[in-house]
Amino acid sequence: VKKCQKRCLSKKMQDSLNSIQLKCLNTQCAEKISYCQAYEHPQSCLYEKISCSNTRCGAMICRNELEQHLAKNCLYQSENCGYCIIPVLRCEKEAHQKTCPLKPIICQYCDLKLMQEKLCEHILECELYPIQCSTCLLTIKRSELANHNCFSELRKELSTLKSIDLPSTSAKDASKIAPSISADAENAGKVLKAFTTKMDLVICPGCSELTQRGNLYKCSVCNLSMCIRICLDYCRKCRKTICRNCAVPCPNCVVPLCLSCKKSADHCSILHFFNFAMADGPYVYLFDVKTSKMQRNKFAYPSDGSDLIDSVLMDKTIYLGGGRKAKKGTVLSVFIAIMFQPDQEIKQKALAKMKTPKCLHRLLGYSCKKLFCIGGETSDGPTSSCEMYNTKKNCWHHISSLSEARVCPTALLSGNQLYAFGGISKHQESIEEYNMNTNTWTVITINENIEWTHSGIGNGIYFDDLLLLFEKGGCIFDYNPTEKEISKFSKTNGHYLYPQTKPIVYLKNLFLFGIAEAQSIIGSYSLDEKSWTDHS
Repeated sequence: VKKCQKRCLSKKMQDSLNSIQLKCLNTQCAEKISYCQAYEHPQSCLYEKISCSNTRCGAMICRNELEQHLAKNCLYQSENCGYCIIPVLRCEKEAHQKTCPLKPIICQYCDLKLMQEKLCEHILECELYPIQCSTCLLTIKRSELANHNCFSELRKELSTLKSIDLPSTSAKDASKIAPSISADAENAGKVLKAFTTKMDLVICPGCSELTQRGNLYKCSVCNLSMCIRICLDYCRKCRKTICRNCAVPCPNCVVPLCLSCKKSADHCSILHFFNFAMADGPYVYLFDVKTSKMQRNKFAYPSDGSDLIDSVLMDKTIYLGGGRKAKKGTVLSVFIAIMFQPDQEIKQKALAKMKTPKCLHRLLGYSCKKLFCIGGETSDGPTSSCEMYNTKKNCWHHISSLSEARVCPTALLSGNQLYAFGGISKHQESIEEYNMNTNTWTVITINENIEWTHSGIGNGIYFDDLLLLFEKGGCIFDYNPTEKEISKFSKTNGHYLYPQTKPIVYLKNLFLFGIAEAQSIIGSYSLDEKSWTDHS
């Protein structure tokens, strides 16, 4: 008989040891265990001290209290913010919620409930926000500005300061008030100086207007303090405060961006296209080049049968414009706005009518606030008239006209300069430049003789410091605003370009809709590789 090498206990001895009842080392545990369970019991004992499963916590707690600890007490347990879907640590939740862009807050002026990320944009439109009258320098509500009587309010302030008799004559600005207050010019000067000191007035370096010191905020780019009423805006990507001189429009959706966000070229990734020829109704196609997802939505066509020939994307709204010739030579114009959100149904509304109805025009957006309508054709024929639409007030007004009539021109934006190319005109070799600050057009003659027809140039985009012009047949020209020269940029892979599509720039790539071999495709041009790629 071989001897057991493991020295196992005999069955009789095992039974003797198992008959002994032991007590758990954890005093709170009342369970009686046998000898053979002594080594296994700590692994399942509810009162055994174990470390928290979150390594950064390090707390030692009883096993039966672990679930409660993770649910309520552990500072390093991840949980939902409560406003957004981002998981945050419990110890960082309070700090995150204070700055969470989706946190609901209430405007302190009008008690409107909105998300925190919309506050800056709302302040620029809030009807009850206190702003300063540029004439009498008093702070009043924005809604009362139109009916505000500057001189009566100013005389009231001056009377309080000096308790003198003021004449009832009217005046439009503070500089004309001094002679009418009193025959004593020195006394009038003291009154006005006291009023200026009381109002704590300074001159805004941006617009050179007098404003209260409390209305000045720093631009995050140039660090100049400017007035929030006229000179300041905010970057729609990083949401930093920027002045109108440092703001540059996104080449795709024309929202204001700071220079660093524009250079990243990843703010807007939506490529849109309209198909009006389908039998079951017009559709808008939204293609996200970032995720390669296509969304198709049907929208209502204008009831008067107008042709929608142009579109502009501004933030999350697409503006469509067009018109048609009616009976007896009259011209009708129509404009609609289509609001969209990813994976949601679109919303549609009609816009105000233009001062001068016309068709075959060109639309151009600027800073989400303005929509320019360039050239076109009225009931009297081709026109040079231009109008600007205010997206906030839903109204049109005339701006300076082109030097000559242009039908179906191409309009592009570079900074604060607007350019009009081609179209049916007498001098197709010329380009016109519009300055928004002076409201004037300047004619620029192109150095090279580039031939294009009025129907050849469809759309364009600001890409890599150049203005690209897309010919219907697939040729692309570039215009350098600095050198004022135009040249051939590239040619697509034999595509026919849709005139309704607007190209977009995303991460040094140019995307556009087109047709190749009777099929719709999406083409992309790489700035680094200088080559075209077709996507189905």
